[in-house]
Amino acid sequence: MAKKFNIFDQKQPDKVSKFFPEPAGLRKQPKVVIANAAFNYGKKLFYKIGFERIDEPNGSSKLLNTPVYADLVLKGGSYTDEKGETITYGELKIELALIEVNNEKNIVTTTLQGRNGTVKEYISDGDFQVSIKGKIFGDGANAYPFAEVQALVDICLAPQAIEVESDFLKIFEVSSLVIRSYVFPQTEATRNYQEFTLNCLSDKELILLKDA
Repeated sequence: MAKKFNIFDQKQPDKVSKFFPEPAGLRKQPKVVIANAAFNYGKKLFYKIGFERIDEPNGSSKLLNTPVYADLVLKGGSYTDEKGETITYGELKIELALIEVNNEKNIVTTTLQGRNGTVKEYISDGDFQVSIKGKIFGDGANAYPFAEVQALVDICLAPQAIEVESDFLKIFEVSSLVIRSYVFPQTEATRNYQEFTLNCLSDKELILLKDA
């Protein structure tokens, strides 16, 4: 009696292999060959595009505990009020903020008779005008961030420059800001965050040298 042909017969792949022969290198050491090929491809790709730096997270956010790659830190400090009492305000880290930087140079223009336009005389760079818009979130869907908002208000009330840390502001060599005005609007149908806008001017330490 003739044996039935079984497609699941373990010997069947040998019959098919003569039509689709497997490369000799893959029969003995397939993992080694594939690993070497991947390494050579990666090496070529490395020399082609170079090394790409990956930003390191700057702490973690309390919003879903996600990493924070850029943020704004308003440093704490103290000052003496009009009553002679020392007022201290704490540091505040703002995780969600958009910063806009503007600058206007100090230039004197002079009009000359018989000449179109003006003569420009460069004097100096003006202060950076920095606008910070952001949100402060509470710990839950219905939790208003009272403590954080109060900390920001205390910073805004300080009659002095505020030390800041921001990777974006470092590009412009800004490490200190004077808050000119601020806005805390209420948002309809929300209770777990507070929007704010700070309008600031950059401030640099002035060092006066006395003749010896």
